[in-house]
Parts: sequence; structure tokens; C-alpha cells
Amino acid sequence: MIEIKNLHKSFDDKEVLKGITTRFESGKTNLIIGQSGSGKTVLIKNIVGLFEPTEGDVLYDGRSFMSMDKKNVLFCAETAYRRDEKVIRFMTVKLDKYAAAYAEKRRAKLGKKEEA
Repeated sequence: MIEIKNLHKSFDDKEVLKGITTRFESGKTNLIIGQSGSGKTVLIKNIVGLFEPTEGDVLYDGRSFMSMDKKNVLFCAETAYRRDEKVIRFMTVKLDKYAAAYAEKRRAKLGKKEEA
């Protein structure tokens, strides 16, 4: 399960996400619907760790995203994706490819650091 608590995201003085609180249940199809420019992509990028929230928290199975080190964040995001594809089904194809490429780069970096 992914839980969003009071999530805010600002870019300079433009507040895009304003106190989003929701839950994406495992085993259920979850949707994010909104008009163009409403913050759907910004929300997804916060969920998968591509952006860091200005305020609030993202929890993966009750564990705080904000207090995890980056290696654990990547592991939790990948585990949630693999374990229950429906949890992340709301991602657009373009963002999904972007997140996968990002995860691959992170895995490569982490692998190099562990070898050293």
C-alpha cells in the first residue's frame, strides 16, 4: 500500500500540490484523474522519488519515504511495482519508461558503489 499524507510540492513560489492525502490500496485499481496542469505528473514523480515533497510524506507499507535512505526508497518503489502492478497502473506510459530508466541508472550507480 502507498499512502500520501498532506503532500505539498512547490516550484519557487508556485504551489502545485496543496495538501494531498490519499491511499493506493494493494489489489485494487487506483486512478489519478485531473485536467491538464492539475499536478498529476508532479504527484506521481513524488510517489516514485523523482521529486522530493516540499511538505508531507509518502509511505510504502507504513514506512516513511522521507526518512529512508535512497537505496531503500528505490527498493520499496520497485517492490511495490513488482508485487502489485495495479498500485502503479495510474502511471502514464511515458512516465513509466522515465521511472524505469531512472531506476536502472540508480541500480547501476548503487552497484558501482557496492563494488568499490
